Amino acid sequence: MPYTRTFKVFVAHGFDPLDGHYTRFKALLPGLQYMTVVDFGDASAKGGKAARMKLLTSQMEGATLVVALSDMYARHGEWLDAAVKAAKELRKPVLVVRPNLGGEAPAALAKAATEVIDYKGPKIGDAIKRLAWA
Repeated sequence: MPYTRTFKVFVAHGFDPLDGHYTRFKALLPGLQYMTVVDFGDASAKGGKAARMKLLTSQMEGATLVVALSDMYARHGEWLDAAVKAAKELRKPVLVVRPNLGGEAPAALAKAATEVIDYKGPKIGDAIKRLAWA
């Protein structure tokens, strides 16, 4: 039987637990082959901007990788930019996932990314393994 490893990731969320892109991506994670993904993010957190910024960083600290979903950038660009900036400060790799229906990642995300990939389960799993082990 293949070995299953646990990967600790932070999926940038924009503090919107009902965002369809966020919930679909999180639903995809348990189906990735030979791996368990633990998301350190809590999108339901409340509070003002300063409190959320502090929370964003603290949520990220236990993760080995930060994932930013391009689909969320139009609605939550400020929070995704903040998450990427915090990831860089914490020296975490940043995986940017291109939009689900195709297209390119926003330039700001692509420039800050360690790697940019398509929204496909096997590619996501492979990239998580590659970047989390680096």
